[in-house]
Amino acid sequence: LYFNKAWDAFDAIDTGDDRRIDVTEFLMGLEHVGLSLPEPDARAAFAAIDTNGGGQILFDEFAAWCARSGCPVDGEVMTESTDTASRPVDGDVRSNSPLPADPAPCEQQTAHTAQQLKAERKRQRAHRRELVQQYEAALKKKEELALRSGAAQQGVAEIFAKKLNTERAEGDRNVYEQRYITQLVALEALEKEFSEKKDTLEKQLKMAQEDVQRKQAKSEALRKEYTQLVKSVSSKAPGAQTRRPMPASALKELLDQELQADNLLSAARTKHIRTANALKKREEDIRNKEEVGSGLFLLDFEQLRLENQGHNEKIEEKNEELSQVSRVRASTLQVLSHVRERVAFYSRENDRAKARVRELEGAVARRRDELIKTKKVRDKLLQQRQTAKADAGLVGKELLLRDFEKQYDEATVLRDELEALKATHKDLSSQLSATSKSQSATLSRTFG
Repeated sequence: LYFNKAWDAFDAIDTGDDRRIDVTEFLMGLEHVGLSLPEPDARAAFAAIDTNGGGQILFDEFAAWCARSGCPVDGEVMTESTDTASRPVDGDVRSNSPLPADPAPCEQQTAHTAQQLKAERKRQRAHRRELVQQYEAALKKKEELALRSGAAQQGVAEIFAKKLNTERAEGDRNVYEQRYITQLVALEALEKEFSEKKDTLEKQLKMAQEDVQRKQAKSEALRKEYTQLVKSVSSKAPGAQTRRPMPASALKELLDQELQADNLLSAARTKHIRTANALKKREEDIRNKEEVGSGLFLLDFEQLRLENQGHNEKIEEKNEELSQVSRVRASTLQVLSHVRERVAFYSRENDRAKARVRELEGAVARRRDELIKTKKVRDKLLQQRQTAKADAGLVGKELLLRDFEKQYDEATVLRDELEALKATHKDLSSQLSATSKSQSATLSRTFG
């Protein structure tokens, strides 16, 4: 009764008939469970029911929420501790207001009422456990009986087939021989086709294995190259705070985290593919069983629904694991991209610093050349100073200076006298020349 009423309400709310309730269907179908909530409260209740965060509610989550919240379904309130309707709706329980999430008694109830409710819930829990055990035992017995029934029906069919074959054996021997020969020929053809397909598949498998090995080797080579590149760049790039390259331990830890994330992602993908293949195989087996056993027995819908629900839950768990691994990988890639950006930034800063160093080295070289020239000028001035000092040896010697001045004055007087004598000599020479010329003219006129 518990599952029937809960299932009826669930199916009424599930307008899409996909055995899942989304938030829109939940908001529109609260009246089927006797509730009328504001949209924010309804969305909060939906988020509380959707424990895995998938955006959809399954039947088991819906039934647990109905029992936990005490929703009045079909005029009765169901609790978490019972499979059947445990108590009718009292006058103080309104169909347009939800009960509290905790089924504990209110503060206004007396201690006696609380003890009675506690004892009633304890009895209901024990009754529910007993009913669940009985239900599980009935399911197991049903499966056993279904298997036995299928085997018995198959055995009866085989017996009838053998009996029919025995009755027709004598009259249809030639037909059977012809069929036997035809079947042998078909069997040989099938064996030949099987051997050809086997050889082809073996070749394809071998080529695929070689391709996988090549790709793995290439992947390992690329990973080693990438690791060496990261190490080389990180060893040269200074940090933002310390201005030092990244320590080898931190770089190794970062690379180990990335490798671990890749391994987790690969394992999760492999596990997901295996699970999907197993699910496909299971579905194919179920279809084959339905085709083979369509005339023998009918499969139980509830059992198939529970199995499908279990498989869907496993798939959702695997998808959650895969998404978690993807998030880890995405965060690792973000960290790596950030590291690459920092490496590129520090590379540019390093290039600018190198250019600045080259400029400073050029300026230092020019200053060095100027210093060399200045030293040469200084040495020349020192040499001139020494020479001047050597030439000015009388400076600071009073007697020598007086004697030098006296001699200089005498030399000046002598030079003046010499100049006067030179002038007198010049005058005399000019007079003598004039006299000689006059004498020559006189002689020329006399003897001319």
